[in-house]
Amino acid sequence: MAQATLGAPPVQQRRNQFADFFRRLVRTKPLGTVSAVIVLVFFFVGVFANFIAPHGYNDQKIRNEDGTTTRFERLASPSFNHFLGTDSIGRDMFSRIIYGARISMLVGVVGSITSLIVSCLIGIPSGYFGGKFDLVVQRFIDAWLVFPDLILLILLVALTGPSLWNIVFILGLQYGLGGSRSVRGAVIGIRQNAYIEASQAVGVATPRILLRHVLPNVAPFLLVLVTTRMPGMMLAESGLSFLGLGVPPPAPSWGGMLSSAAMSYMLRAPLLAVWPGLALSVVVYSTNMFGDALRDLLDPRLRGAAGGSRY
Repeated sequence: MAQATLGAPPVQQRRNQFADFFRRLVRTKPLGTVSAVIVLVFFFVGVFANFIAPHGYNDQKIRNEDGTTTRFERLASPSFNHFLGTDSIGRDMFSRIIYGARISMLVGVVGSITSLIVSCLIGIPSGYFGGKFDLVVQRFIDAWLVFPDLILLILLVALTGPSLWNIVFILGLQYGLGGSRSVRGAVIGIRQNAYIEASQAVGVATPRILLRHVLPNVAPFLLVLVTTRMPGMMLAESGLSFLGLGVPPPAPSWGGMLSSAAMSYMLRAPLLAVWPGLALSVVVYSTNMFGDALRDLLDPRLRGAAGGSRY
């Protein structure tokens, strides 16, 4: 079996590795597997929100069969027509939660990818070259990390203006600069390996070494880094929206939904705060659990630690 695997084409080997990883995930990390399914469900709900949501995220009226329109009832309780009720101006909460998933997943996925690119562009050269270049880069990172995250986020959003893509870029830059130190540490750990020294000895170009030898060997760590950055970015975007500096209304950000009507009508309609808070909590918890499961499976130092934890 081992000889057949070694002699298989590269595509078949990758398929076998993916299937083996999936089997280990399901067998040893049941909570991580369930969390991955939840994250995927929210991802597809956000992508296909236009087809899943029964109403628009800002609709306050419904068109009847006779051509007339009827305004939604304000602060309506959950019913067959409005599964989660309506908000203070008659918008369907179920539809807004679904569209809010699109914003949260977009911030989490695109922001994490942006931060990964920034971390790689800074951390890989810094860890590989070392010396004065590494010293200068790390002192700049130290100066950046001195500022409190929330204060820096508020300042940057106030300068650039509250919009979805501005927030994605700012979060990607902030998390990317901080994460570059982790990438640097991973590169330092493999820089002295024999295959790196052999490539340098035979005169392989530095960009080729970084792309063909260094980057593939830190790829598992980068995958874990992406999954662990997503929940933090979702919470940061929700916090900015709660403060009025996030995605401008009427876009249905979960943090914005917790701020406006939820606070004004907390006693009269407490479900206005329950539904977006519950959705945000489930997504953040599931992403964290999935990231922990990936870390345990992909980090060689944790594979033999008493079988790893069962999450």
